[in-house]
Amino acid sequence: MYLKKKTIMRGFLLYFLLASNLFSIRNINNNTDSLIRASNNFALNFVPLLKQETKKDENCFFSPYSIVEAFGMAYFGADGQTKQEIHNGFYFYADDKLLKNAFKNLRIALQQDTANVRFSTANKLWPDSAIELKKEYLSDMKLFFDVDLQKLNFRKTNEAKEIINHWVSEKTYNKIPNLLEDLSPATLLVITNACYFKADWAFPFDSSITREDIFFLEDGNNKKIKFMNKYDIKISYFKNSLFEAIRMPYKNGNYNFYIFLPLAGKKIDDLLKKENRPLIISSFTEFSNKILDISIPKFKFRSKYFLKEIFVKYKIKKMFTMTADFSKITSANIRADEVIHEAYIEVNESGSEAAAATAIIMVGKSKVQEERSVFKADRPFLFAITYKNLILFLGIFNGATE
Repeated sequence: MYLKKKTIMRGFLLYFLLASNLFSIRNINNNTDSLIRASNNFALNFVPLLKQETKKDENCFFSPYSIVEAFGMAYFGADGQTKQEIHNGFYFYADDKLLKNAFKNLRIALQQDTANVRFSTANKLWPDSAIELKKEYLSDMKLFFDVDLQKLNFRKTNEAKEIINHWVSEKTYNKIPNLLEDLSPATLLVITNACYFKADWAFPFDSSITREDIFFLEDGNNKKIKFMNKYDIKISYFKNSLFEAIRMPYKNGNYNFYIFLPLAGKKIDDLLKKENRPLIISSFTEFSNKILDISIPKFKFRSKYFLKEIFVKYKIKKMFTMTADFSKITSANIRADEVIHEAYIEVNESGSEAAAATAIIMVGKSKVQEERSVFKADRPFLFAITYKNLILFLGIFNGATE
């Protein structure tokens, strides 16, 4: 039985959330809850800027969790206005001790390695052999961020790049093999995070009924892509005056995949308006069961961003200037030169796989057949994988399936 009634979808923001029920995560407390809210606020306020930098026929995907983790390491090494801008941009709260513990507890809670679900995250500092990192900073990084450290000679730029890329590739199970394309010999420190997720659906799709169908673009054009289908299933569903959404669980019950689909006449930009962003987060607790036919794209793609100019627009700019203050990291005069982020996502009949990596590069300071309810994601939409309520990955799907 195939769908005859089609809900026209012109575009969808793919919002990939790794989250779970905050009240039952082990080691979660009020401080960690505050960090989760801060990370989600950053995610939804940052994605419109990424969308502006993405070509209209391309998807957008990133891991807010990976970026927040990398900037957390930079934050505790910063001082003065440099630290204040990062504090404001990521909605960090004032007490450093509580915030450090929140980073640690959240990372421990997220780690998962079972037959059906795997989530891992790793941090590493790469200082140049010519500089020394301060003992207190290193101690904090090891205790609260579980950081490894490896000194490199950045004058040997290709060798240093290959060493870092190999580590990132290993931590992302070869999904992010070439995060760094080149490095300046003036590099003095690289701060990296890498994370990886793979999970099976609690209720897999039947690949024998995956079919090509039409995906409607926001500019009025359309294209044919593969859709995975389920019929007459009970699924978590939500609808308001802006969007409708579904939540599909992975096998362990903590991780979920969300799609937020703009209603007819609405677009992704409507979902991302400042006044509407809180509606996405608040909807997490408002889903209820409904019998639906669902049809969602099967896709695989990656996104890569050089984020310096985007962060400057986001009002985090001091760290990139000659007056940047990272004096808590090292006595050497350093500033951020670039922030590189890459993310990968695949959604198929059996489940999902995602990976992301972030590098902050520091240099020296020198210059229907019957009337049944149907949810069909055949226009751009927002999607998310969640571990309880924390946004780990966030993206926009515009029909590109690799």
